[in-house]
Amino acid sequence: MIRKARPFAAFLLVVLAFQWLSGAYTKLLDGNYDEASHYLTSLLVRDYLAAGLPGNPLHYAENYYLHYPKIAIGHWPPVFYLVNGVWLLLLPFGPASCFVLLALTTAGLAARIHAYVRRSAPDWAAWLISLLFLTLAPVISSSIELMSEILLAWLVLESCWAFSAWMKTPTTGAGVRFTVWSSLALLTKAVGIGLAFLPPCAILLSRRNRLFAKPSLYLAGILVAAVVGPWYALAPGARHEASGHKFAGLLGVNLPTRTVKANAAKYDVAIETAEFFYRARRSLLAVPILFKWLGPLVIVAMLGAWRAARLGDADAQAVLGVLFGFLIFRFVLVSAAWEPRMLIPVVPPLLCFAWVGRTCFTFRHASACLVLLVACASGYNLTAAPRHAGSPAGEAAAWISASSSETYRTILVSSDGAVEGALAALIADSDTHRPSRYVVRASKLLAVTSWSSYVYVPKATDEDAVLRALDAVPVDLVVLQPLNSKSAFHEILMDRTVQHHPGRFRRIPVRDSSLAIFEVVGRQGPRPVGDPKIDMFLFGLGRNLSTQEGAASPQK
Repeated sequence: MIRKARPFAAFLLVVLAFQWLSGAYTKLLDGNYDEASHYLTSLLVRDYLAAGLPGNPLHYAENYYLHYPKIAIGHWPPVFYLVNGVWLLLLPFGPASCFVLLALTTAGLAARIHAYVRRSAPDWAAWLISLLFLTLAPVISSSIELMSEILLAWLVLESCWAFSAWMKTPTTGAGVRFTVWSSLALLTKAVGIGLAFLPPCAILLSRRNRLFAKPSLYLAGILVAAVVGPWYALAPGARHEASGHKFAGLLGVNLPTRTVKANAAKYDVAIETAEFFYRARRSLLAVPILFKWLGPLVIVAMLGAWRAARLGDADAQAVLGVLFGFLIFRFVLVSAAWEPRMLIPVVPPLLCFAWVGRTCFTFRHASACLVLLVACASGYNLTAAPRHAGSPAGEAAAWISASSSETYRTILVSSDGAVEGALAALIADSDTHRPSRYVVRASKLLAVTSWSSYVYVPKATDEDAVLRALDAVPVDLVVLQPLNSKSAFHEILMDRTVQHHPGRFRRIPVRDSSLAIFEVVGRQGPRPVGDPKIDMFLFGLGRNLSTQEGAASPQK
């Protein structure tokens, strides 16, 4: 037992070292725009469980969102947040706890790769290939940012082996195991729906068409649909790729293909259609992206899987089924925003056949060449691995957290999405009784913005409108990020309002902070008693969410 645990322990030390050297335990959830959303949603689940499941979970989440407006559940499936939420109950040390869990997950996935490769390769080769996986730039990036790709990759790998086992013995039990793993993958991230193409692709590659007649295959499909279908059919915003299209009409605006500033021209359908085909064509560059990560090793792995599949290896057929399935679904049929990290789930299955691929070459020292390829790929990825450059949110969040929550209860943040989210997450993490303070995003108060900024419509078009919006809430503090070339219209307008009305905003000096904090002063009349008046349009829900709604009233 101890010997079997050695690879996992070694890989865990490697991942923890990468995290430490990259600053994962000191970074402030702004390395990726989605990090803060993932942490806040995990915190939401943790608090809901700790409170003993108080009332309607949707109402609880809506109220939580009004306090910390970066909640992602509904937009993304629940498994990742359930895992992290339960973990935060067991190890309540903030974001650092989540990074420890991420290290455990990454090491566990590397150990699974090691165990499989060792079945057909020397022990040193299994270690080498597993360490290559850990040194891939996207894997390092995903292990130092709070993202769901590593968990999804593990579930996809287990789904692959489960379907391979079904192909060898097409029983109901094997089909149910595939159902469990694939359902968990689909409920971790929608990208997992590429697994829907795994069965037909793998069976066609095997040329065992009689497997299409097995009742257990269709039973597995029905069970997956029964488990996963209700979430994607009923959860608000679950099908977020289409959410912008669905709700743009409610605002009477045309949907652009990218963020629209206040003075931008509207895009027509022809340009949007051209964008679809452009993205589909760009998506076919998936193999070059894999080549960038793995170098020629990706060709070796593909050849190894292809050769083994031709010889009747069900594992290889399932691996190629995963590869083809993800390429068909994610990169051709869907035109949603594409990022290279979405390819991570296909890497572990491919690496499992990297050693087998060396048999495709008849020249001497093929194994030595494979080792050289692995060393070159690892070296390149280590030089390309991300380094945390520091966050502008830390000192500002620390000052706000140390201030009185009664004096400064409502904080408006005017910045890019990453800093907005990081401040909301850090303030929430420091609040003793959550939900407590209200963090207001300027992108929601002063504009109507979809999740991916496909729709951008300003609600305030002049400085007087900004002041009225601040007083209507009312806002106690304003946090400004320095303007840059990518600043949105509402950020520019908010910055000008502060500059042109010095009698309304008092600068609060905060040491070592690149963010400017202003107290809102000179408000006409007494401060309203009770909760602030916050009203935001949410594309995922297709309606306004307000503190004045009964459903969104605080549940403390």
